[in-house]
Amino acid sequence: SSPSSPSLPASLQPHVPLHGQHDELMRKIHAVYLGCVSYSDYLFGLLHDTLKETGLDQTTATFVFADHGDYAGDYGLVEKWPSGLDDILTRVPLLISLPEAWGGVANGSVAAPVQVFDIVPTVLELANITAEHTHFGESLVPFLQNPDLGNTAGAAVAVGTMGASGESGLTPGASAHPGTSDTLFEWPRGGPDGPAAFAEGGYSSYDTNDFEGRCDPDCPTPDSIYYPKVMQEQNERLSVCRAASIRTATHKLVYRSDFTDRTKHMRDSELYDLVADPFELNNLYNSTDSDLVQLKHRLYHRLMDWLFLTSDVSNWAEDSRYSMPGNISFEYSNRGRIDRHDLAGIGEDADGKPIHWWANGLN
Repeated sequence: SSPSSPSLPASLQPHVPLHGQHDELMRKIHAVYLGCVSYSDYLFGLLHDTLKETGLDQTTATFVFADHGDYAGDYGLVEKWPSGLDDILTRVPLLISLPEAWGGVANGSVAAPVQVFDIVPTVLELANITAEHTHFGESLVPFLQNPDLGNTAGAAVAVGTMGASGESGLTPGASAHPGTSDTLFEWPRGGPDGPAAFAEGGYSSYDTNDFEGRCDPDCPTPDSIYYPKVMQEQNERLSVCRAASIRTATHKLVYRSDFTDRTKHMRDSELYDLVADPFELNNLYNSTDSDLVQLKHRLYHRLMDWLFLTSDVSNWAEDSRYSMPGNISFEYSNRGRIDRHDLAGIGEDADGKPIHWWANGLN
């Protein structure tokens, strides 16, 4: 059985056929999940051994990661949930092996929070390829070549261990006081509370086609193993409303809202102290403690800035249908961001004369 759980899992438990089952079944679920992990590890070992046997390990970077986690019995739940932002779902392993000739450091460990989409700019830098699209990932190559860079700037919260009686504890020897440097990343990934990672999920109530369980073309039937899940999505849509989170090494803020319920964020948003509460069981969102209120506001500001600054991204490549005279292609920029030097003197008007006024107002 699971300990007392936060609001989202609590709203899901009554709809899960496993709710209220005995510990023996939950242990079987854990065993199956861990067995899958072990088998995946075995398969990766075969690949790793082959690289070493062929000598390709000296010229090959390898990445191991996951798209998401699984409740696997925690909180009395299984699988995942579209708006679930618990660490058990969003905090995934990321292992990268870099050849020594490329500056790789053996047995290094980086504690600062990073994001899965940091893998793309990392691979591009290793392959000496310039990105041709707008992205917001950060190359992890500096960490791979100097792991201490990611540790002094924000040590990770130690992985909790669950005792027989259900009490939580930190891994022995782990630091409970992570750093809070804001120099590792630019705002909003960097900030006064340390480096942060962001996640989002869920659906808005007006996007009715997003919800599972619609009759398309056939309606779900009670004999389907997913029937309870999809019926909850259809009948209790606010349980899967849009959600976004910011996670530092020490705290996590989860914000939930929907057009149909403007006060939902007050009831179902979440704030956790991950040092004292690594299993996210004590929701502090509505705490009146002055320090927590200020922390919540700081994290909320960073989260909203992240969503604002990373939204509405345009394609660098021009649409072939867009052929207005004097149009400027983003292909002229080799720095990833257009500035005055990119635009000055580039492009021609209908008479073939250079256009300079496009650069006005740019910094």
